[in-house]
Amino acid sequence: MDDFREWLSDNLRYFMLGGGILLIVLILFFGIRACTGKNDSGSGPVTTNTDNSQNTDGNSGSGSAGVTLQQADPPVRSLIDTYYKALGDKDLESLRSIVLGLSSDDEVAITNAKDYLQGYQVQEVYQVNGPTEGTYVAYANTNVLYKDVSTAEPVLSSFYIITDADGSLKIDGRNDSSVDSYMSSLEANADVTALSNKVRAAKDSAISADPALASFLDSMGQGGSSSSGEVQESVRMRANSDCNVRASASTEGDVLGICDEGTEVTVLGSEGDWTKVNYNGQTGYIFSSLLDAI
Repeated sequence: MDDFREWLSDNLRYFMLGGGILLIVLILFFGIRACTGKNDSGSGPVTTNTDNSQNTDGNSGSGSAGVTLQQADPPVRSLIDTYYKALGDKDLESLRSIVLGLSSDDEVAITNAKDYLQGYQVQEVYQVNGPTEGTYVAYANTNVLYKDVSTAEPVLSSFYIITDADGSLKIDGRNDSSVDSYMSSLEANADVTALSNKVRAAKDSAISADPALASFLDSMGQGGSSSSGEVQESVRMRANSDCNVRASASTEGDVLGICDEGTEVTVLGSEGDWTKVNYNGQTGYIFSSLLDAI
């Protein structure tokens, strides 16, 4: 027994060294396994089915044919709800805080709408990812409520949304050709087309069911079925203030020129809140509240 104790005492340092090495090896082994397991569990970045870098049609890049509309995330829905509440209340200060590029024309149009607009009811809001990280395109199906008209007008509107420097979401109404191109490409998307057709059918049904709504929209230059948006070419309207004539039915559309207050224009049709007009031989768009029936 004394011999064993003496041998153990002489070799203890070797046992301790070996044990230390074994402990280090075990720590490294289980550490590597833990890291590998975390990556395999999918806890890294999550890609949704609206990620435009992985379209369902197999295309890559900024193509939009394969993206899928999804119910808007709470922050996007909240932004759209806030926007329409401020729009209905004619609250320009709130609108300026959430809309980039709000022009003086837009503010005049919003203020003038107080004479006939009662408010908005936001129904469904959908979104897809935008062309760059932190951007979104939202589609809002709303019911527009007019004074002295019992039936609301179903309208579908699209918004380009960005993440601001402070992390908040903003509606971006500034002109950007690449954004315009991307949003135009979404018009061919199957989900967007289906949603547009659904809202158009609802508007046609509302117009057919309520002569008062049909008459009001006629007076605003939005007469007839929204499936075509066409009205008689003889319909004329007059600008109630100086206003921009845009190349598309959007505040992001290029400005073709300025229509002076009192100028009469020929109405060709309508798109949402915009009236399509003949402007010096070109097709242009003027915000409907800036035009009065003659």
